[in-house]
Amino acid sequence: MSSDSVSRDQDQSRLRMLGGLFRRRLPSARTTERVGVALTAILAAVALSFVLLYWFQRNGYAVGAYQGFLTGASTLDTLLGTNMFRHPPVWHSVASAILAGITVPLVGTFLVHREQALIGETLAHTAFAGVAAGIVLAGLTGWAIPYELSALFVSVVGALGLQWFTQRTDAYGDVPLAIVLTGSFAVGTLLITFADGRMAVPIEIEQFLFGSAGVVTDTGARMMAGIALVVWVTVALYYNELLYSTFDSSAAAASGIDINRVNRLLVVLTAAVVVGAMQVLGVILVAGLLVVPVAAASQVAGSFRELVVLSVVFGELSVIAGLFVSLIAGLPSGGVIITITIVLYLLALVWSDRPAQSIALR
Repeated sequence: MSSDSVSRDQDQSRLRMLGGLFRRRLPSARTTERVGVALTAILAAVALSFVLLYWFQRNGYAVGAYQGFLTGASTLDTLLGTNMFRHPPVWHSVASAILAGITVPLVGTFLVHREQALIGETLAHTAFAGVAAGIVLAGLTGWAIPYELSALFVSVVGALGLQWFTQRTDAYGDVPLAIVLTGSFAVGTLLITFADGRMAVPIEIEQFLFGSAGVVTDTGARMMAGIALVVWVTVALYYNELLYSTFDSSAAAASGIDINRVNRLLVVLTAAVVVGAMQVLGVILVAGLLVVPVAAASQVAGSFRELVVLSVVFGELSVIAGLFVSLIAGLPSGGVIITITIVLYLLALVWSDRPAQSIALR
């Protein structure tokens, strides 16, 4: 063997050794996922703690614990050089955003792989009609109806109606979704126009269209917390049914799974998370959090379970970063959050060195 060949072999051996050392020093993908899951869990615990403590102290309980939370928030302001987190109204938005960042992509993983991404946009417009209906009903009757609850009621009813409509129409593709989407927005527009000048409108409708951190109330934060807990428990209990009906509905039906019941369950969960997230993201942009984090995770995930985890981590990262920027810069929170989500998707697209592939069913 020539000396040049020996030298090349030695160089290649050194490069392999250095590459191995470099890879060992870098955190593995699994370690990164675990860190992301741990941080997400901590944020969820903080968000739920604030919602509960705020509710308790309003009723005269756990006042000391609530004041301790605000003291910790003041410390966070000192560390970040801000003057936001010591104020409770900011935490209504922060808590809702944290919980939405986990819950919306969790539901979105099933919708995207069912090729039903448009359903989120449809139900957001249905929720907008619910907000408008609540405003008009409150103006006509004088009842103090929280617009979040009217939006949730109308959105869930609209979701069940959409499921019924889809099962009984011969229209092709996404025609039922398009009909409900445009019809809901049309009704909402008519109701808002009717209310304008006839009764006091307690909110700026533009905030619901484009998202605003300032629109979240304590009622909205409690509702988002309740929705999040219900969705997490429901997905955990019905994970296998949702998974199998998503990838092979025929086999799932043959195995005894009630496909129609699972579909109704998923569409109701979608309606609920859309209403909760609509406060921060807005009607027009809420569907982005259902779809884009899942698309980013699909570029790097090797299994559906990993896809679920990464979708939640990407969604939470986008929401936290976007809400912080929007509060600092005074920008619409929905636009900032979705922009950051798309940037994460593009980074995942560039970083991934493999073509798109099907997700393993495990």
